[in-house]
Amino acid sequence: MSSGALPQIPGLQSLLGRCQSLVRVHTCVRGLAETLCVLILCILVCGIADYLLVLPGTVRAGSLAIGVCSTLAVAWRRFLRPLMFSASNAELGAAVDLKFPELQESIATLISMERPDATASELGSAQMRNRIYQHVEMQVSAIRPTQVVPSGTTWHRFMMLAIAGAVLSLPFVIWPSSAQLLLQRLLMPFANLAAATNLYFDVPQGDRVVATGTDVTFVAIPQWRNGATGDVPTNVVLEMKTQDDRLEEMAMSWDESQRQFTASLVDARQTLQYRVTGGGASTEWFTMTVAEAPRIVAATLIETPPAYTGHPVRTIDGV
Repeated sequence: MSSGALPQIPGLQSLLGRCQSLVRVHTCVRGLAETLCVLILCILVCGIADYLLVLPGTVRAGSLAIGVCSTLAVAWRRFLRPLMFSASNAELGAAVDLKFPELQESIATLISMERPDATASELGSAQMRNRIYQHVEMQVSAIRPTQVVPSGTTWHRFMMLAIAGAVLSLPFVIWPSSAQLLLQRLLMPFANLAAATNLYFDVPQGDRVVATGTDVTFVAIPQWRNGATGDVPTNVVLEMKTQDDRLEEMAMSWDESQRQFTASLVDARQTLQYRVTGGGASTEWFTMTVAEAPRIVAATLIETPPAYTGHPVRTIDGV
């Protein structure tokens, strides 16, 4: 379509403007859908890998960085950058020509008749020119922008986003605790969090304060996030990290009557961190603080005799 036809035909410039707006809307929707799809895909891949392999913090941090960089790259290339540029009238006019070839021929005829160097045979009669002009104007007014700008790709991207969102939300509906924990482990890779496995250990009084020289009993109760009781792991270990960063392990014994694992530490002398591991599951690190037991070093006795004795109230200091 010649750019010279734009000012000659009422409604043509308006049509191309509306097409331009529709192109920007489709670009925005497609770019946003693709960006969110990439983000959801990264979350799903990282979550599944962490659930199956219990990734360490450094690997989860690397996965988070890769996911963020991938999402930003797609957002720039498919969402932000396309919005900075607009399709030219020539490109939109070509799209109109391809969709409506009869309109293209009518406009070409009208332009040839309006040329200054047109011959008498090309000019035709004024009535014929007027009828062609009215015919072109009627064709332009009947065109809708949606007929020029295809929306199939946009709907395809939107459906991909809807499917990806449904897949991501499914674990939060079926296994909410595991899904929330996996998301926390991804967003906070170096936080003190338990593994998001189906099996986990409930540790009563995880963070505790004990007196120096006392015997401490550690209890770990196996639980399953899906609610169904599974096989009890055979090798459960209490890992202890001392203040000088030494790592020690102690096997925990299974108490069938209480349905729990136990381990005892004799004569606790120093503060340490500990966690329970076994069956692919591991708890967060707990802190056992060792402190001196309280003892009475001073006491005050207040003696309040009955009023009829006439004796005053006395305060006696001492143990």
